[in-house]
Amino acid sequence: MQDINLLTCWFYGVNNRAFEMLMKELNIKECSYIRIDEDEEINNDSIIPLNISNPLNYYIDAPIEFELDDEIVDLMKPYEQLCMDIINRWHKSYVYNSDYKEIKNLYFIFLRYWNDYIIKHAVNLMIVNIMPHMIDEFIPYAICRARSIPTIIQGVIPFTKGEKGNYILRPAHDLFDINICDRYKALKEKYTDSSEEIYLNPEIRRYFEQYDSKSKTDQKVVFLNEKNSFTDKILNYKKHAQKYLYRKDFRVLINKAWYMLRVRLETSKFLKKISKLEEDADKSKKFFLFCLHLQPEATTTPAGGNYADQLMAIRLLSKNLPDNVYLYVKEHPAYWSQKDRIESVYESRSEQFYQQIKMLRNVRLIDHTIPSGDLLNNCAAVVTVTGTVGFEALFKGIPVITFGATFYEIYPTVYRVKTDADCRNAIEAVLSQDQSFSLRELEIFLSAVQKYIVPLGMFEKNFLDNGSPAISDEDKIHLVEKLVEFYREYYC
Repeated sequence: MQDINLLTCWFYGVNNRAFEMLMKELNIKECSYIRIDEDEEINNDSIIPLNISNPLNYYIDAPIEFELDDEIVDLMKPYEQLCMDIINRWHKSYVYNSDYKEIKNLYFIFLRYWNDYIIKHAVNLMIVNIMPHMIDEFIPYAICRARSIPTIIQGVIPFTKGEKGNYILRPAHDLFDINICDRYKALKEKYTDSSEEIYLNPEIRRYFEQYDSKSKTDQKVVFLNEKNSFTDKILNYKKHAQKYLYRKDFRVLINKAWYMLRVRLETSKFLKKISKLEEDADKSKKFFLFCLHLQPEATTTPAGGNYADQLMAIRLLSKNLPDNVYLYVKEHPAYWSQKDRIESVYESRSEQFYQQIKMLRNVRLIDHTIPSGDLLNNCAAVVTVTGTVGFEALFKGIPVITFGATFYEIYPTVYRVKTDADCRNAIEAVLSQDQSFSLRELEIFLSAVQKYIVPLGMFEKNFLDNGSPAISDEDKIHLVEKLVEFYREYYC
């Protein structure tokens, strides 16, 4: 195996046996380590620490050997809009203006720095422990994709409360394991004997308990810091503020503080106004259910691609639905209940967004307080960009239309939409198909998927607060084993 110069955003620490194993198994000569914890000591001379919270001048003043030119800018065109969307989400950490010119300027600053870094350090593999959605994760990741440098993402799939979470390895934000179709076909041929038991690991088997059609229909969603005290929240804000004080970015800090205060004062009034636009759901009508994503989030930017603009997907559906079929659009209830993410609704929604939904043919904006489980059990199909609601629908025998890349998109009752023609064909297929549910078919599918699903404990405080086990040394080693296996299958 060739020597590897790794660029990684790694959340599990590098001073442990698991990371040493990764370095050895992949013949890593040099590791550029984008780290969250800037106080972490590094005990290996082959590891170069890179901090994720550098001030903007760090990127501007860095010595550059390979300047930007037409070649790299044009090469990045397929990723440019997503890069700018990511920058727009986090721009308040760097500047106080938010116009197009400022965002574009930031794009070139980060592109210039990371393109030079990747070339100078001859990076030939990037591993990210999450869907890349922050500037210092996504920009270098996008450059690697544009330059055909191998990438591996540790994505998240639905959690089971109180247990290990299932993470899935994927090559890119818009791709999953491309060999899964062959494995799925082979397993369907293998398990022709209906009496033969299908092996699933315990964490995947648990989905059948969580989403059983006879079980509780509403699963509690756990949000960041929802159990924290007022003191915890103040300390958290103080921790974030210290970063800007250390960098002497006083103007940026003041701008962010003013923005958060203004949003807190205006959010309640805004949401009350939106609630008045919502209406009850007439379950006697035939309808598709579209549960809107919480935004901004990695599940839509970058995972949803162009359909992070969910209105674009809604318009396509409205255009192609028959007159007697409705689209019920339900807003994410977290906008009303998630108290510690006060900026979210302002980053993603406007009154015009909801007004445009209400103007569309056969589309209804449904009361956000109606339990999604009630609507799910009565709909003709579920529509989502990449959401968990689509995965849950599989366990109820409900067909699904997705507008983004999902790990379950090759399942027979799931239809991936990219174009207008895809949308039209998906609707026709949903309305004409037999919706009988085969538990065995779903088991075979998940058996095919599980090769690169890695059950891990939780490292985020919100899950620890709710009784989930912390990630262990054994979990880390298991993850490394799967990463090595994935790399050798796809890139060697």
